[in-house]
Amino acid sequence: MKKISIFIITLLLSLVQGVEPPDQFTFNQSTQQAFYFVISGTIDGGTLSTDDWVGAFNGDLCVGSSQWAGEYTAVMVMGNDGYPYSAGYMASGGFPSFKIYDTSTGDYLDATASNVDGWANNGIFYINELNATTGLEGCTDMSACNYNPDATIDDGSCLDEDCFGECGGTAVEDCNGVCGGDAYADGCGVCDNDPGNDNIDMDDCGVCNGDNSCYGCTDSGAINYDPSATLDDGSCILPTEQPSDFSFNQSTQQAFYFIVEAMLDDGSLTPEVDWIGAFKGDVCVGAVAWDGEYTAVLAMGDDGYGYSAGYLLPGEIPTFKIYDGANGDYYDAVASENHPWQNNGIFYIQLLAGYSVVLGCTDIEACNYDSGANVDDGTCLYLDCFDECGGPAALDECDVCDGPGYYTYYSDSDGDTFGDPNSTILDCELPVGYVENREDCNDGDENINPDATDDDCNGIDDDCNDTADDGYVPTDTLCGLGVCESSGMLDCNDGIEVDACVEGLPTGLDDDCNGIDEDCSGTADEGYAPTDTFCGLGVCESTGILDCFAGEEVDSCVEGLSTGADDDCNGIDEDCSG
Repeated sequence: MKKISIFIITLLLSLVQGVEPPDQFTFNQSTQQAFYFVISGTIDGGTLSTDDWVGAFNGDLCVGSSQWAGEYTAVMVMGNDGYPYSAGYMASGGFPSFKIYDTSTGDYLDATASNVDGWANNGIFYINELNATTGLEGCTDMSACNYNPDATIDDGSCLDEDCFGECGGTAVEDCNGVCGGDAYADGCGVCDNDPGNDNIDMDDCGVCNGDNSCYGCTDSGAINYDPSATLDDGSCILPTEQPSDFSFNQSTQQAFYFIVEAMLDDGSLTPEVDWIGAFKGDVCVGAVAWDGEYTAVLAMGDDGYGYSAGYLLPGEIPTFKIYDGANGDYYDAVASENHPWQNNGIFYIQLLAGYSVVLGCTDIEACNYDSGANVDDGTCLYLDCFDECGGPAALDECDVCDGPGYYTYYSDSDGDTFGDPNSTILDCELPVGYVENREDCNDGDENINPDATDDDCNGIDDDCNDTADDGYVPTDTLCGLGVCESSGMLDCNDGIEVDACVEGLPTGLDDDCNGIDEDCSGTADEGYAPTDTFCGLGVCESTGILDCFAGEEVDSCVEGLSTGADDDCNGIDEDCSG
């Protein structure tokens, strides 16, 4: 400390005494200054004389100087204090350079400091050695082809031999070891002379065989900003401003709804991008950007002022919506808990879930079930009994797929299948002894009738006696067409034929309209009284007049009946009179 005080006093005295520095070592006094104490100073290894000077510089501008006073000479280095006279002077952290003025030769010599600290106002620093050199400039590198052993100052002129042995020559070996060759290595080390394939193994980030890992979001304002990214990949996600449908007025009545978890179509919300809004009906009463777990939605109540008209009242339950900031869509959301609003209330909702509407069949039992649908659109189809999706077939009452429904047969009180035709049983099983195919030829009903050779018009003698009973009373619609009266006349027109003559039936050459003389008499009975719709078409009166052709009159007379050579319209002269 004593030495410092001494040298400071010495310096101040020298200034007071008015010792003028060399021309290049002049400077302006500043209110900002630091002391650099030089412990040792030399020129070409020799100690400085007290006539020599040390100057401090900031670039080419002298910022302080001092006459050499021996060990611990203090050089006061000025800083920029904001006034014009100190413009360009030292600033905090800057490093001054030094020169030595050799009074004996009048030369200004660049000096090299062994150590230099950054400038600071009122700083006190120490430089162990400050050395300057004079002498011959030249190449001092012994390995250079133009080395000058007499030079003491290297002037940067050193040269090397090129690959052809020329000192300072420009020829070099290329990357293939060819002197003067034109091959070169690209940025990835590929050695050739083809610029067309330069750096083909380099990714966009300048890394050979890299994976473009420098891509990312480079926008510091994005929520997914990547500070390590140097190339932007367009992935930046910017915070979403408050959606227009989520606007509301601040009220003095409010409650906090903390949303623990929020989902949209089974995906988590994106913080600062997606929003949650609280509603009363269609009126938004609060909204906030999703901020992660326990995001608080402040729901406003009606405090009696106009700006809060229609807001929540005590006991009312708010509804919620979710705004998808990525696509700009709003979704109704379902809360896991419904908490009635009250002023200053604090409530927690464990899950708030919103879903996109996907229409489709939501019944898992349907054959066109849509697992991705969440709203049923009424399009569900089911397998019919033929396993056709949406097919019309169904089981009838007898469990027959697309069957007729059920069987009908007649039975009397004692269980005889061929009993009272007025007693009808509906069943899915045929009775014992029932002969199949005994059915109505027209509409499918099965009509079993006693004492008839072919009472169901199928060409089979159903009672197996080959004769008809005189007391036979056939049923209505025996063949599904006509009406049979007590006379026993049988109407089997419309393609239904009885094949054989039946003795005992009323007389008639062709009483069932099949072109066959059923009673084999070859003549008609004078007492013949045909039934209505005998042939299923015309009308037969009691007089025996027969009209069997769409209402047209019979053409000729039949002896014993009335006129008509073809009284049943089958092309045969029934009474053989012609």
